[in-house]
Amino acid sequence: MTKKTRIMLRAAVVTVMLFCMILLTACGAENNENDSVITDTDTEVNESASAETEAVANTNYRLPSVSEDMWEHVYLSGRDIGTCLKLNGRNAFLCVFVDCEDEKWTAEDMDAAKAEFEKAGDLISSEAARYGAEAEAVFTYVGGTVTDPDAYFWLDILLEDAGYKSESWAREKVARDALAANGAVVVCFNSKDRSHALVGSTESSTERVTLYEYDDHTIAHEILHLFGAEDFYYPDEVKETADRILGDSIMSGNTLVVDPLTAYLVGWTDLLSDNALEFLEETAHITYEEWLDANKTENYTGYVENKQYDGHVYTGELKNGVKYGKGRLTFDSGNIYEGDFVYGQPHGKGTLIWTNGDVYVGDFTDGAITGKGTISIASSGSVYTGDFKDGNLHGYGVFTSLSGTVYEGEFVDGKENGKGRLTFGYGDCYEGDFVDGNMHGYGVYRWVNGDVYEGYFENSKMYGSGTLTYSDGTSVSGTWSNGELIE
Repeated sequence: MTKKTRIMLRAAVVTVMLFCMILLTACGAENNENDSVITDTDTEVNESASAETEAVANTNYRLPSVSEDMWEHVYLSGRDIGTCLKLNGRNAFLCVFVDCEDEKWTAEDMDAAKAEFEKAGDLISSEAARYGAEAEAVFTYVGGTVTDPDAYFWLDILLEDAGYKSESWAREKVARDALAANGAVVVCFNSKDRSHALVGSTESSTERVTLYEYDDHTIAHEILHLFGAEDFYYPDEVKETADRILGDSIMSGNTLVVDPLTAYLVGWTDLLSDNALEFLEETAHITYEEWLDANKTENYTGYVENKQYDGHVYTGELKNGVKYGKGRLTFDSGNIYEGDFVYGQPHGKGTLIWTNGDVYVGDFTDGAITGKGTISIASSGSVYTGDFKDGNLHGYGVFTSLSGTVYEGEFVDGKENGKGRLTFGYGDCYEGDFVDGNMHGYGVYRWVNGDVYEGYFENSKMYGSGTLTYSDGTSVSGTWSNGELIE
């Protein structure tokens, strides 16, 4: 339901109540002939009653501590709308872990998600306490299966599979079972997409949170939406204004702080703070239509140029407002990534260029350099080609320095670990075991002059039993320490 529709509905409610009052007054006049003469006192009483009736009817959208000229402010429209009016007292949430044909939950994934839900509940309680309010989030976890999440009645099918008759019935039951003031449904997918909240306008409206990410920030952010919280990160000028006036806010950035305006919207306070009022005054010029256009832009699917993301600049393809497809992202640091994006993260093939001149070309996984690729180090002239994990050299690869030294073998967390072959630029060669970048364990070292040592090493020096064979064919065997024969 649009904001204009809500205003028209409220106006209709006022009209109906006034009509009923007039009708009752007329009926009273017909039944009592002595009341046919209206005195000045009667007029004052009737006018007072009418004013009081209209005031009561207007309380759905007239907010405490807000002047009349701000009643229709776009960033106040969420308060007391939907089924979850205020985030006070005990609030129950039915969390449904959805299994689809290609997307299933493992026990480990569910346990990890549940831990984040509990952290989000603790966050809500602690932030409410900062405003002198009490709020508790109680979570009930169930599983459900749906074969086609795009089907029109997929939510009803899902809830039926989870043991609930309908979405509204599930809200009522979970609230009743938990002795809670409010009940809501949280749908949990084990896949990548953009989490969001669907807020109804009436008690019969569909209302839920749909999650694809599971951290306490995202969970709490979307739950707050059900109770009237608004996003403060679009349009761009609102993001800047919110950061400047409201400070850290879970509704505008990746923080765990509930700002004072959000606290007001979710019912933790009935008085607006000075900075909340200042924010409202500076954003009062934004119309609902402008906000809706910004919302559509924020959730746009298509191609964009130079779109701002927290100081980063993106040019490329979007899906539901999220970077998806081919694109170029310039970070606020000046680093540049160009390549494939999946649900907002570099994923697939891409190139990352650092401001210091370093360049990586290869695979990315969920925003991290993971897979196969090549990195060139500008400062040293070194080049590595091989396996990566979370930005580190990890797996099998070849590292070549500017001097011509080449290591070919196994890496763990950025260092030579395991089996490998190290050929120095001046001709010496070692082949064997490595630990933390050092020749360590059993190996064979060949000097360019023809000498060969075969045996054990520790921290890149001959250590333990081994045999040194000279180029003339003579040899010596024994126990070595720190590169010297000791017996």
